[in-house]
Amino acid sequence: MRIRRALTGIALGGALALGASAAPVQAQPQAQAQAQAADPYVIYGTYSTYAQCEDVGSTGEFHGRWISWMCPRVSGGYQLWVQYR
Repeated sequence: MRIRRALTGIALGGALALGASAAPVQAQPQAQAQAQAADPYVIYGTYSTYAQCEDVGSTGEFHGRWISWMCPRVSGGYQLWVQYR
């Protein structure tokens, strides 16, 4: 799981760096620009232990409910962030 989280972080950082360096060819409408800037991950739930969060995240990915997930630590435990198809 640590390797997956590290690779996901590297991939997201690289994608953000590439997106930030590319200059837009033409002006975009405000709504479209906001939609592209939106984070693809949404909060699915908060769990008291990392094991619970990891179990729900991996089970959902296995059953095809989402394509990616992560469990960052927050003040109330661990939040499950998922990326839907």
